[in-house]
Amino acid sequence: MHYPHVVSLINLKGGVGKTTLCVNLAYGLAFFHNLRVLLIDLDPQANATQYLISQQSYRSIYLGAGATKKTIVDVYTESREGDLALSRKPLADPSQFIQRVYTGRDGSLDLLASKLELSLIGFQEGHGHMNDQVRWFIEQVGENYDYVLIDCPPTVSRMLMAAFEASQSFVVPVKPEFLSTIGIPLLDQVLKGLYEQKIARRAEYLPKSLKSIGVIYTMVNEQLNMTRESMDDLNKTAVNLGYPVFKSHISASTKYAWSSRQSLPVFRSEPRSKYAQEMAAVVEEFISKSR
Repeated sequence: MHYPHVVSLINLKGGVGKTTLCVNLAYGLAFFHNLRVLLIDLDPQANATQYLISQQSYRSIYLGAGATKKTIVDVYTESREGDLALSRKPLADPSQFIQRVYTGRDGSLDLLASKLELSLIGFQEGHGHMNDQVRWFIEQVGENYDYVLIDCPPTVSRMLMAAFEASQSFVVPVKPEFLSTIGIPLLDQVLKGLYEQKIARRAEYLPKSLKSIGVIYTMVNEQLNMTRESMDDLNKTAVNLGYPVFKSHISASTKYAWSSRQSLPVFRSEPRSKYAQEMAAVVEEFISKSR
């Protein structure tokens, strides 16, 4: 079995540009490096899904009686057909869950979409405390990918635990502001104090603990003294926790909102902008740190 490199993008604080980074990073791995990438939208808000697919296409592909593709919600639903404590029947057709977003010369970007009903999964009878459904899905499609990126919800939830159990490593997108100095220690506490000590059921082929690829600063406004001060504080916090900090970062800009309206990464919607150059640099650094 080929199990790809699975990376979760996590921050327990919302509004930090996590989804924007996840989408652009996943797209960049396929676009710049000709890698085969799967993006799993594990957030019930489905922002990554709606970044990559127009509202009209989203409704026609995933919603209503005429839906042609299945979502992460269906992964959980269909996993109940087997015995959660033993083994599950493989999915009859995993391609029903995969939506192709980009095809390059050799690289590609696929999407496993989300929808709001994902937020109800934890309350449904029959799921128990198992958190391996995402890993179970990746096992069945992993031979098709080099990287899988998971856009995680900004909450401590079943979905977050499922992302942990499927991943070898994680990235922390951080907006440099005062409250972020609280968020990173909280994430570390959840990862090491809650997940690794009390919940983890790691597969034999995965490392016993998750590796931090690093902290990536997002929505940076270098003209503000507060931003520079926050980055200094965050650097110290990250170093103390053993989280590397990326040298490259992403500046604050409305260009990202514009690119999402076109269902494109910033380096395709604004290829000559400094934001395209910044994102390309983040992708390059990610490649070097994740290998």
